[in-house]
Amino acid sequence: MKVQKNGTFEKVIPFITGSLCPFAIVANDFNDDGSIDLIIAHRGSNNIALLIGFNNGSFEIERTLYTGFQSEPVSLVANDYNKDGYLDGTVINFASDNIVLFMENIDRSFDTIMTYFDNICIDPFSAFTGDLNDDDYSDHNDPSDGIIYVLINNGQGHFDVIMTFSVSRISDLYAISIGELNGGHNLDLVIVNENSNSIGVMFGKGNGNFEEQVTFPTGYFKYSNKTIINDLNNDGYLDIIYTSSPEPIVGIFIGTDRGIFREPIIILTIYYYGSILDVISLQDFNNDDQIDLFDINDETYQRSDTV
Repeated sequence: MKVQKNGTFEKVIPFITGSLCPFAIVANDFNDDGSIDLIIAHRGSNNIALLIGFNNGSFEIERTLYTGFQSEPVSLVANDYNKDGYLDGTVINFASDNIVLFMENIDRSFDTIMTYFDNICIDPFSAFTGDLNDDDYSDHNDPSDGIIYVLINNGQGHFDVIMTFSVSRISDLYAISIGELNGGHNLDLVIVNENSNSIGVMFGKGNGNFEEQVTFPTGYFKYSNKTIINDLNNDGYLDIIYTSSPEPIVGIFIGTDRGIFREPIIILTIYYYGSILDVISLQDFNNDDQIDLFDINDETYQRSDTV
């Protein structure tokens, strides 16, 4: 979906991903050809797929990578964790309770380099990456069972220190994203409180810790699923975009200064019986200098292979 100047979007264009239950997506130029590519996690097939993008906004499946037996990958993030100039990918496996790191090589292939957590947390469902302790290396944060886990990168793509902290009882943590929301020059967290009809913002302190969350109601839509942060209307302030169900809608909180957000704008995407809007990603997919929105409709979990 193409964004308009007022922060709304145009029509939806569907794509086939090739495997069962596409559940997570990350967009970036993985092969340095100037076009945005996609990595999509398939929860129903226990794999991730790399889709190469073209300048016209279309995609082609290049390869798939196995994430482990009955692993159920549900979240993806990408960053250059060891600063070798190549983007690496991290997969959050819900059923096997671990994190798998795929390191990109000079030939643009990916090798499995390390597995983290391994039953430390229960049913991890989401993750995001950013420099949380101001040491110039990208770290990880992962919500699970009412607790947020912070994994600190040692600069070589290994995560040695794990910090944990609990959030408010109103939170049923489902997803997390990260960005500088209040002009404080520290990375802040946006968390999805799935069962309390709200988005929570936790302002960062710059040392890997965060303040108590401030909540913003999402309306009558009961379940908020995923969230992402971007400046959609080019006013210099980050906005929050989220998905909700059972109606497949996209909601947009327009940001202001000091981390304050206006009432959400609600957009209804393609609707069909049993559809659940699970994942969103923002990039300029067709090189027209406008931000586009890419979403995944998970049709009854077992059958869908469409984004």
